[in-house]
Amino acid sequence: MPNIVDVFSGDAFSVKELTDSINLFPNQYGLINALNLFSHKGVATTSVGVEINKGVLNLIQSRPRGSQANKNIRNKREMRFFEIPHFPLDDTIRPSDIQNIRAFGSPDQTKTPESEIADRLGEMSKKHDITHEYLNAGAIAGQILDADGSVLLDIFDEFGVSENKVDFSLTTPTTKLTEKAQQVWGTIEDALEGDTLEGVVALCSPEFFKSLVSHAAVETAFKEYRDSTVRMANILSQVGITGGPGLPGSAEQATDPMRRDVRKGFFWQDIWWIEYRGKATFKQEDGDTVTRNFIAPNTCRFLPIGTQDTFRSYSAPADWMETVNTIGLPKYAKIVPDQGGRWVELLSESNPLPLCLRPKVLVKGARTTGDM
Repeated sequence: MPNIVDVFSGDAFSVKELTDSINLFPNQYGLINALNLFSHKGVATTSVGVEINKGVLNLIQSRPRGSQANKNIRNKREMRFFEIPHFPLDDTIRPSDIQNIRAFGSPDQTKTPESEIADRLGEMSKKHDITHEYLNAGAIAGQILDADGSVLLDIFDEFGVSENKVDFSLTTPTTKLTEKAQQVWGTIEDALEGDTLEGVVALCSPEFFKSLVSHAAVETAFKEYRDSTVRMANILSQVGITGGPGLPGSAEQATDPMRRDVRKGFFWQDIWWIEYRGKATFKQEDGDTVTRNFIAPNTCRFLPIGTQDTFRSYSAPADWMETVNTIGLPKYAKIVPDQGGRWVELLSESNPLPLCLRPKVLVKGARTTGDM
């Protein structure tokens, strides 16, 4: 009988096959991912340079015929460089994890190396996916955080802009929320700098969403829910969003409010409002577990959908000899057998960097002044 390590050394467990496998697992996490915001690009380096071309639109002064013409003011270009963070995740498979262990759901079959690898890869892939969602949430908030809460990248600081904030004063019954929504739209449109959009999405914390839908200015919007959700479903289909966590799968499914949880999205003031409950746990070095909310309590994040160049996501190559100077993929996996045949290490990693290249389009909504 071949050594278990010899089995793992076969072609089926090569870097290419395992990397292909981990990238084929469906992403089961991620409303932000499902919004199709970020255009993905793999790069062959561990940092990425972003060239920003700021077009200058000037009025042309009239001049007498035959006189000297106005001088054209050329576009200004600048380069910014960003390091791509590295997220490794390893596991160890021992013979005791497979030997004499019944396969899950099977009364008479034992585990195989293939099934054990698939189980481990599936679990590791989900952890990478939720990490990507966490990073995406940071990118649309203008500050990408690490799992321990430290700042990996402050996008506002890098681009030299201030965060746009709107106080919705949701605890005040007389607040004119239509004006607040119009302020959000105007801020985003002014900040697009030539890019286009198809709509605006508001990802609301549970506290913000609850106060919003119970406000006197919004309660009547539920009576218009049928028509508004049909309209948003059509907009989503135009930008390639056909379904996902919290998304209406079709216009027909979106038309009946009695069949859908309204927290998953309703259309009001040309904004798609969604209660976003994304969160995950992080185990600290002292052993305590903390929970990271992807949207801060009592706040809301407004962002444009259907843009062309505003949101990008980059992937760097893995930190392995096999992948040096190759185009980066979203996730990687490989096996490293122990020379003594006692175990094999299952290595995985991802190297993503989501960016908002026009951070002034990002608007923070606050439930009250104290949440600004």
